Amino acid sequence: MCGLCCILTRRGSKLCFTDVVDSILLENLQRRGPDSHSTLTSTMPGAANICSSRKEQVVLSHSDGDVENMTKSLKFSYDCLLSGHVLNMRGSMCSQPACDDIGNMLLWNGEVFDGIAVAEEENDTQKMLEALGSCHSDKASLLNLLSTVRGPWALIYMQRSAGALWFGRDYFGRRSLLWHFASGDPPEYVAICSVGIRPSKVPLIDWHEIPANGIYRIDLQQQAESTLLIEHFPWRRDINDLPETSISCERYFPKSVHIHVCNSLPSLTSPVPPLSFDAGPVRDLTADLAGISQRTIGQTVDLSALYSEERLVAVHRFIEVLSEAVHRRVCSIRSLTPSLSIADVNVSQSGVAVLFSGGLDSIVLAVLAHRHVPPGESIDLLNVAFEQKRLAQCDTVKKGDIEGLEDDQKGTDSSFEVPDRLTARSGLQALQALCPGRQWILVEINISRTELADERRRRITHLVYPADTVLDDSIGCALWFAARGQGTCWRDKVQGGGCSYTSTARVLFSGVGADEQLAGYSRHRQRFATSSWPGLASELQMELDRISQRNLGRDDRIVSDHGKEASAICVILLEMMVETLQNEVLWTEKLGSFYIQYRSSRFPYLDEDVVAFLSSLPLWLKADLRLPRGIGDKLLLRLAAHWLGLTDASTLPKRAMQFGSRIARLEGSRERGSDCCHRLQEL
Repeated sequence: MCGLCCILTRRGSKLCFTDVVDSILLENLQRRGPDSHSTLTSTMPGAANICSSRKEQVVLSHSDGDVENMTKSLKFSYDCLLSGHVLNMRGSMCSQPACDDIGNMLLWNGEVFDGIAVAEEENDTQKMLEALGSCHSDKASLLNLLSTVRGPWALIYMQRSAGALWFGRDYFGRRSLLWHFASGDPPEYVAICSVGIRPSKVPLIDWHEIPANGIYRIDLQQQAESTLLIEHFPWRRDINDLPETSISCERYFPKSVHIHVCNSLPSLTSPVPPLSFDAGPVRDLTADLAGISQRTIGQTVDLSALYSEERLVAVHRFIEVLSEAVHRRVCSIRSLTPSLSIADVNVSQSGVAVLFSGGLDSIVLAVLAHRHVPPGESIDLLNVAFEQKRLAQCDTVKKGDIEGLEDDQKGTDSSFEVPDRLTARSGLQALQALCPGRQWILVEINISRTELADERRRRITHLVYPADTVLDDSIGCALWFAARGQGTCWRDKVQGGGCSYTSTARVLFSGVGADEQLAGYSRHRQRFATSSWPGLASELQMELDRISQRNLGRDDRIVSDHGKEASAICVILLEMMVETLQNEVLWTEKLGSFYIQYRSSRFPYLDEDVVAFLSSLPLWLKADLRLPRGIGDKLLLRLAAHWLGLTDASTLPKRAMQFGSRIARLEGSRERGSDCCHRLQEL
């Protein structure tokens, strides 16, 4: 994960770097990329002042103060400051902004999994710079290049050869990118950044998410004195797919900023086809319902009753495509630091962690990760729970069964036995039975009310911003603490919680995308009940179209604030200290301060090949909402889980993170998810 920042100013502006990037924003950027920090200033000429000498155009400096500009004597139109903060995940270190011989500069936050050849030892930032440079000044070549890249990405590209600034995000918006326009005609400056800060002082610097509906271009040589024109090249599914002539974000632009939607060729080609609206021939339900009834033992449903030739073909192909998506996201991880185990405190050597509720989406990813993670390496399962009040003694509620507790029940004891905690422990047992050779580490992350309030005010509110709803708050907080990976190891029912534990995994798998594509939400049942198969198809297409607007940018900002890779030098020093100390535990409690915090989130369910495969299937093979809840929703994934041996998990009902972790019950019970969250405003 990397932190990107670009500030574009008019020639002659007295704006300083720190006027836009204050200490909090700079910290946010640096936490995203701790390996390298540098800044380049490019002075772009107007149409009549093009300078060919690179020494007059580009100045390299460090981001520890205002950037010195050595070209003030030249009458150019624009200054462009690019600041890069790098988390090196692949190949040798490539500092950013990366710059080629003719002055093109690239800020890149992404993973190239396909579309451009990147060898295991190569750095994808450098390969992307070379590929973009080969496009020269040809718009069509550059757009075609970006259309072929597979994987999550956000970029800011100063195309020196054309006097243009390009920026944007991948089709699903899996990496965050925000923009801010200052006042003025035209704006005094434009800022583009991976992360913002919630405004608390006047004048307010309000950030907005850059829509992931295409790529944007500013022609720095053709700008009028009083306006700023931004070209927008939308994603298209095919040549006949004509996008809207305006975009919703224009409502918060200054009057002097105009978006021109380029409907004519060249254009960006969508990496996935449109959703198939084909619902049939729909399988007759009689045999399915009879089979389920006959093979139900107690509360356990045997989904093998739903196997048919067509479904099995789809299940096998789905497992194959999803497994390959997981493999692509595992194989590029750099070698890990050896594990450190001292007394009763452990720091793992896990390279991969899974956001783990024990539910269907996460446990399938865990099993598939097992296929591709080296055998001697552990896999962390990160499970978060928020402090709940419960009765000290309650005759009507079994110990640990918090499902029966109401908000108005009073008690003196705290509890972290939330629904996701219980299913996670069951899921751990299932994984241990299915994959006994793997070391699975269930990290139980318990968050008190005090810690929640403190970290929300200190970190989370700035990372969630510009999102501001109750739902954003609940999911953002749960995800931030889960991604931090600090908790205790769960052993078993007899021994309970074990030692303190800090995950070092640098890749975090998330199950985002499964519900949206496989009809996992209750609103999908409602739409199916009123509009049948055509209505469901429209709903699922809308889910996929708006997924970048709903959560992926927010999730990227949250997860990227963390990570757990240890510095090898710190590990060696710690081992030397421990050898000379009698009280080992006292020192190992301080281990966390020696660990660099960074993490990269990855979404296998949103892999382009996975989405393309699911989009091509008839609806009834993916979900059949005529079947009961916990069976018909996400039917294809449930059958895949059953085939993989996860029989109990295959019929678990959908439960959202904010409810499973019980963070949603800590605050006002009458709040709606879409309400503006006042807690995020309390700085």
